[in-house]
Amino acid sequence: MFTAKKSNQGKFNSRITAVGLLIASAMGGFALQIVPVSAQKTPDVILYEGRNFTGRAIRLTKGVDSLGRFNNKTSSIKVLNNQKWQFWAKKNKKGRSIILSPGNYPNLNLNNDIESLKGLK
Repeated sequence: MFTAKKSNQGKFNSRITAVGLLIASAMGGFALQIVPVSAQKTPDVILYEGRNFTGRAIRLTKGVDSLGRFNNKTSSIKVLNNQKWQFWAKKNKKGRSIILSPGNYPNLNLNNDIESLKGLK
């Protein structure tokens, strides 16, 4: 754990720019690899109110049982960061569903019928 001395705390800002990963090698040793935060992948999906990625949008990094005020308003979707997502027509992951692979979906033709979703492993 890293603790800064009080005299040095002003030199650090609150942004994380890299994360150290401890990796065990096949040879029995360990290596520390610094990976920029921007290079790390989080599951992301962006839902757009309009076709062709227009209108209001929300970005999610985890599944939800109800999109709330965004229920039944999704017309286009971007699935990012190499993870499939499953979308349901009803709250609490019920009703008919569709699975989308990473990519851009400018016109889903689902009649704005998405109420819940989750990322798949």
